[in-house]
Amino acid sequence: MKQNTVKVKERYNWPVTILLIIGIVLVILLPLYMALMIAIKDPTDMNNILALPKKIRLQNFADAWVMTNFPRKFLNTAFITVVNLIFTLITNSFAAYAITRNRKKSKFFSLMYYYFISAMFIPFQVIMLPLVVQANAFHLDNIFGITFLYIIFGLPMNTFLYTGAVKAIPEALDEAAMIDGANPIQIFSRIIFPVLKPTTATVAILSFMWTWNDFTMPLVLLSDESQQTLQLAQYVFKKQFSVDYNLAFASYLLVLAPVLIVWLGANKTTIIVCACSVAIFGSILNIYTGFVNVDSDKIKLIETLRGNRFQCLRLVVLPYNVPNILSIMKVNIGLCLVGVVIGEFLAAREGLGYLIIYGSQTFKMSHVLLSILILCVIAMLLYLILQHIEKRLVEYF
Repeated sequence: MKQNTVKVKERYNWPVTILLIIGIVLVILLPLYMALMIAIKDPTDMNNILALPKKIRLQNFADAWVMTNFPRKFLNTAFITVVNLIFTLITNSFAAYAITRNRKKSKFFSLMYYYFISAMFIPFQVIMLPLVVQANAFHLDNIFGITFLYIIFGLPMNTFLYTGAVKAIPEALDEAAMIDGANPIQIFSRIIFPVLKPTTATVAILSFMWTWNDFTMPLVLLSDESQQTLQLAQYVFKKQFSVDYNLAFASYLLVLAPVLIVWLGANKTTIIVCACSVAIFGSILNIYTGFVNVDSDKIKLIETLRGNRFQCLRLVVLPYNVPNILSIMKVNIGLCLVGVVIGEFLAAREGLGYLIIYGSQTFKMSHVLLSILILCVIAMLLYLILQHIEKRLVEYF
């Protein structure tokens, strides 16, 4: 006998979904777009920060690189972040394992657990001044000392995260390993820690983002300019009565680049994202403006003839905006090539962008000039192809 299966139609809460999309665009993507536009603009082209630049100025990145002493500050920040990450994952996970497995056996471990939980609720600003005094007394006001403090201050939150994951691992695994002659360290390293991979990934991401982006602790502890981090280096753009926004935002993008590489990896994906991020938001705004300016009478005519939205788009909106879309594509040729070059600066060991940065560092100007010449030829060829397509489409429509 056949059983009748009832298909349940999935329902989506479209108002909430649309609000979330709008929130993501306004809170995350729009500020990134604004930062990118300001970073590649000339100071005289700041009347409309949302508009595409009249002239792309990559010199902002070069000036920001020099003014912040980027290589030195990058090495300082990378050292603090990487060392903190390694010791945090090893020590905090083992501490959480020891506390979780021994809480019921000893009051000491139970008190340690509640001590770490209570430490999570103490704001850093409360202990900031006493910390400065103690750091000076114990000579912790350097990159080694601040790395140690990052490991200590991250212990409460990370232990709390690891504790919940360790609780979900059956103690029978520990007992079976002990019967086979394994000691606690072997049990943790060979059985428990591999099972904690998802939690370890979460702790690693949170620790990396916190350490890399932190401004307050380096500000109060690192007085030596040679040991400052990238975040402190942003102060150089603040003058007495003004801020050099173009160089400042170029520097912000340089600081953001390693985070992008950690998220996407040093591969072609990072380069593609850089290229798309340069052009996508301006293109959306310009295409939206073109769609809004379509003759409303023609749309009403299609609707009167019982045409649907897709037919309005295909028969009226798109043909009307073909010149606008092609113009945007011509502008985006240069912008996308700039994005590709920036992406290759950050995450490539080959390509024209890599040759430009390599040639400038090794004083091989022939590499730099030849790479720029090839980029110009590529841009010209793409422009000619689009011009040819434009002639054909204009004749068609």
